[in-house]
Amino acid sequence: TAWTVLQSWKDTAMLEIPAIAEQQTVDLSAYAGQTVRLAFFASSDTTSTSSSVYHHIDNIRLRHVNPNCATPVAHVVSTAQTTATVGWDAETGAQYVVELSKIESFASILDSVTTTDSTATFSGLESADEYYARVKKICSAGNESGWSEPVQIRTKCVAFAEYPWTEDFSAYPSGPLTNPCMVNEHLTGSGTRVFEVTTSSIGGNNTKKLMLPDMSSGTMTLLSLPLMAFDSTYLYELSLPQRIIFELHG
Repeated sequence: TAWTVLQSWKDTAMLEIPAIAEQQTVDLSAYAGQTVRLAFFASSDTTSTSSSVYHHIDNIRLRHVNPNCATPVAHVVSTAQTTATVGWDAETGAQYVVELSKIESFASILDSVTTTDSTATFSGLESADEYYARVKKICSAGNESGWSEPVQIRTKCVAFAEYPWTEDFSAYPSGPLTNPCMVNEHLTGSGTRVFEVTTSSIGGNNTKKLMLPDMSSGTMTLLSLPLMAFDSTYLYELSLPQRIIFELHG
């Protein structure tokens, strides 16, 4: 098969995986009306036998592009516990359709808003939950842009106010603890270890529990619990079984 090179990338720093992927866009307008096959070719020019080069590709997306009606760029303006506002650069005289979904592919739509404004607000959302939004422009009747790239929305957490509050970590998979209402991060020192959920046996107890893996001297890892709303008419205390002594900060 004869292949035509549409675009190529060369990165001398590819030996390190970046924290944030770089979005790449390829113009396919020259192939309108044709049936094509797209492919990725990867090669390495490194001569080191001890080095490996990895090219990470994810979330490949093809979309319509209308040269007579530019696709808007969506962004998240603000989020709250049950609401989220999405924005874009609006043009006078244009209408915009904004869709909300729980699925990045927008296979099902939760809500849709048509407006001439530069923002749209969705309400009635679940707290500490993930959504996706996209927007397209209607320049005139029958002349619409393609959909924008989806933007990810995460609503904020509600502070716990009903007690007792308990967490035994039994609902989490083994590995680094991930909870949208908690913060689990490595702060200082060598390595990147954080608190992990494990089923290691302690005193005959084989249920899941939280463990801070071994770290070298001088390292610090933070686990911040969810927000707690304390009623001024009550006194509160925190209790937890642990095998070692560590500092608890409030």
